[in-house]
Amino acid sequence: MRVRGVEGGWDGLVVLVAGSRWEGVNFASHHVARALTQYAPVLYVDPALSPITRARQHGWRRASRAELRVVAPRLAVLTPLAPPFPNRPRIAPLTRLMARRAVVRAARRLGGDVHATLLFAPGTRLFGAAGERVRVYYAKDDFSAAADLSAGSADRSGASEEWAAQHADLVVAHSPVLMERWKSFEPVYVPNGVDPERFASVDDAEPAADVSLPRPIVGFVGLLSNRIDLDLLEAVAQRGHSLLLVGARQATFAVDRIARLLDLPNVQWVGPRPYDELPHYLRLVDVGIVPYTDSAFNRASFPLKTLEYLAAGRPVVATPLPAISWLGTDRVRTAVEPEAFADEVDAAIAEGLGPAAVEARRAFARNHSWASRVHTLATALDL
Repeated sequence: MRVRGVEGGWDGLVVLVAGSRWEGVNFASHHVARALTQYAPVLYVDPALSPITRARQHGWRRASRAELRVVAPRLAVLTPLAPPFPNRPRIAPLTRLMARRAVVRAARRLGGDVHATLLFAPGTRLFGAAGERVRVYYAKDDFSAAADLSAGSADRSGASEEWAAQHADLVVAHSPVLMERWKSFEPVYVPNGVDPERFASVDDAEPAADVSLPRPIVGFVGLLSNRIDLDLLEAVAQRGHSLLLVGARQATFAVDRIARLLDLPNVQWVGPRPYDELPHYLRLVDVGIVPYTDSAFNRASFPLKTLEYLAAGRPVVATPLPAISWLGTDRVRTAVEPEAFADEVDAAIAEGLGPAAVEARRAFARNHSWASRVHTLATALDL
């Protein structure tokens, strides 16, 4: 196993088995991993990649074995190797076996005992691989409701979730809907949070140079996918407001309608951008929007962008998902129907970015920091 920068001090290791790669869009798993290093060293386990995929991304020299590297103090990342087509039903057991062996070798190489495994990706079924004392299923999504997003099997996803909950010592849920779903396991509530300091200086950031829209600008940061209600985006654009879209795009999502939306002179899509560059785009945004559909998957989610917009001092307009309603604040305006949603955007623009309003939004976000969220988790783990 290739290793860079490994030193001592890894006792009490927490193995976090993620469903998203470390070098990519930041999800809850990334934020939890960083914040947990205040309590214990963390090994973040990427989804396994086949040699062919690794070669395409990193070249053949890095394609032949699992890779372990230290990316920050007390934080290491492991990318296990997988066979070709790793998620196919007949191949998945081999993928899991190879990942288990990679985790065992990585924990031994780091030289610390393993206190806990946090399973964000239930399909990996990686409990017990590292001899951990505590097994945690971190229910961050309703995977059985996501088959239309991931082209997976709802039945297989649901079975993996049930397996993870049954084999866990502790279940953590991050939204009111997931708390209800897993209530028989007495879950610990750890809703999503925000890093307030990351967005505190948005108004001092250099504006993103690739944005050519006039103010006011309505901004959406996230994946353009089946989770998004295109009617709401179209309604905002039809009001004549500038609409800035920052994020990747699902290739199969409403191809013709998206093309027509992006052809409008007041709409600009800049594609995916690194997480560290978001302040430069939010610097130009007057209102942040969360235009999600009322699907089972969305109802169980807790959109990170909601608190990130607020931490940047921006007013927010969203659809009334249970997690957003749970926040219980008039700092987030909500609406369902397109015209009503556009009306709320108009009102948010009128509310403006005055110093008092900006500080009030940031103060609210500070009460929902990742530090406080992960303190709850660390307490439950006896860290």
